[in-house]
Amino acid sequence: SPEAAAGAAARRVAALLADWLRSRAAGAQAGGGDGAGAAAAAEEVAECLCSCLLLLLQDTPDAGGGPDGGGAPDASSGGARFELQLALLDLLPALCGAVAAAAAPPSPAAGAPRAAGLQVLIEILQRQLAPPQWLPLVGLHLSLVQTLRAACCGGGGGGAAGAGGDAGPGGGQEAEVRRVGVLELLLCVTRAPDGALQLFHQGALPALLDCARHLLAPPGGGLLGTSAVGGDAAPEGAAGRRGAAAAAPPAQGGSVPLPGTLGAYLAPASGAGGGGAAGGVAWAPVHQQWCVLLSLAATTLDSLSRFVPVAEPAVALMIAVEPRVVLSLQLLLQQLPHHRGGDGGGDGSGGGGSGAPLQVQLASLLEAERSLALLCLLAQHAGAWQLARPGSLAGFRAAAAGVLEFAARPSLERHVRVACPPLTPFERRLTRVTSDLDGGEGWLRACVAGAGAAPLPSRDSAAAAATADAQGGSGGALALMPPGAGDGGGSGGGGAAAAGGGCHEYAARLAEAVYSCAGHALHFLALTSPQLEAGEAAAAGPMWPKRQALAALQGQAVAVAQSQLQAGGTSRARRRRLAAAALRLAQGAAALQQLMGGGAPACARGSGAEERLGERAAQLERALRESEAGAGPVGGAKR
Repeated sequence: SPEAAAGAAARRVAALLADWLRSRAAGAQAGGGDGAGAAAAAEEVAECLCSCLLLLLQDTPDAGGGPDGGGAPDASSGGARFELQLALLDLLPALCGAVAAAAAPPSPAAGAPRAAGLQVLIEILQRQLAPPQWLPLVGLHLSLVQTLRAACCGGGGGGAAGAGGDAGPGGGQEAEVRRVGVLELLLCVTRAPDGALQLFHQGALPALLDCARHLLAPPGGGLLGTSAVGGDAAPEGAAGRRGAAAAAPPAQGGSVPLPGTLGAYLAPASGAGGGGAAGGVAWAPVHQQWCVLLSLAATTLDSLSRFVPVAEPAVALMIAVEPRVVLSLQLLLQQLPHHRGGDGGGDGSGGGGSGAPLQVQLASLLEAERSLALLCLLAQHAGAWQLARPGSLAGFRAAAAGVLEFAARPSLERHVRVACPPLTPFERRLTRVTSDLDGGEGWLRACVAGAGAAPLPSRDSAAAAATADAQGGSGGALALMPPGAGDGGGSGGGGAAAAGGGCHEYAARLAEAVYSCAGHALHFLALTSPQLEAGEAAAAGPMWPKRQALAALQGQAVAVAQSQLQAGGTSRARRRRLAAAALRLAQGAAALQQLMGGGAPACARGSGAEERLGERAAQLERALRESEAGAGPVGGAKR
């Protein structure tokens, strides 16, 4: 079979790569210096072998090892699979050593593999081996915290105000992509509870705090510098405005932050306002690092909470990241028709008028989604949070309520428009890749229309997107990660083109990020809600969303779930994940409605609309459970 052939070839390539890396390491220890040409050639050989192995491993079946997976390779699962795992275990020490050499400041070692080596290591840790197999080897051969500090603090610039390496066809692009890959590698380690504990003993929590401060401070990443946020709307009196008053480093490489994106995108200095039409617009490398660092912090705190008290470092981290989190959520809140106060005032001039289109960018949504996920972890220490920052929790509750109202707008307003043109070359390539999702409802439909590009027949969306990224300018390693992977996101896999309402991959990722943001916002409100009697929350002010918005969001979520499960959608894993996330969103919105008012809105009372919506959601839940159990296609779920 093709999978067996790919496994056999991967085993041979892994053996070749291990021999090559060991020979290079032995030569370096012996002091045999290579000339510049020989070192470059050795680096190209390592990169080619890593790229070949990565493509072959992606064609092999998943080993099925979760965070608590088994230990030694399972010989009963097949001799070929057993031999591949042994080859990968033999490769791991040499590959970890090469990655450590490549990540070492101030410059990578000659002949070390570049970004492909990191991606191979991530692939092995995520899909090919179980944590008990790889964790001892990774901990022995890779100094994890030192690697974290080198990735975030050892770059020497490349911030949001400057081009870094990804601003254009500059030589620093490879180093910036490598730093993002290192953070993704550490994220894989922390997803295993024992890996997070190993990082804790090496001093990961202080390192995370230092990295966050470095990426935000103008001398480092500059995500709170005036060049990044000076031209964007920010709440008066908010901590973000105080942070934005600091000076930012001068622009490098002829690129400046794109206005309205908080430094998430970089544009050529000669046409910074050119929008997506400018071919030089790129996702800022420091923003990619920031997004992965948010996920890394949330995962580390979540895993460590099983073993050690984390309230004090969690609150310290919250205080450090709060200014940027406020600003990232403000990009969504300023789009509401009546701009919510939240942490400060505002007149809604940033695009919140009823006739103005909603401005949506993929990178900014991913940052908001990861920020809200981190807030949900920090909310578990609400008491310490409230003592350290009085009033901060209430401000974020108001922001979470605004996120729910933002997510409800396609259903709450009859003629709402979304403006989400692809900005970078990578995003434009995603519009030519057909996703596996149905694009006929909610934010999927709005983003397809707002992107201004129709989906074209294509190959498997994840493979096509990865190939496109390899053939053209890099969109950054984070661009290939699924948004909200644990809450309705998808990797882009699915094979055939979407039936019915076609949806390209770019619109699918935008919509998944919006629904993931809404899910995290609901969870945050549930974690921090005071104990009230039914109906008392209706007069509680901006810390609660409007009931009309919750009703609209509930109906939209049920419609999205039904659209994904109909027409054979139950056989597609990504559709099932999105449908499950949408149904959880509908359940949370219904529960919050009952707490706030104890019934349907006035327009729906007496009509039975709420009961019919609940029945439809229950039918879809039963159909989803049956499909996951292999009971067959959806039936009986009618509008």
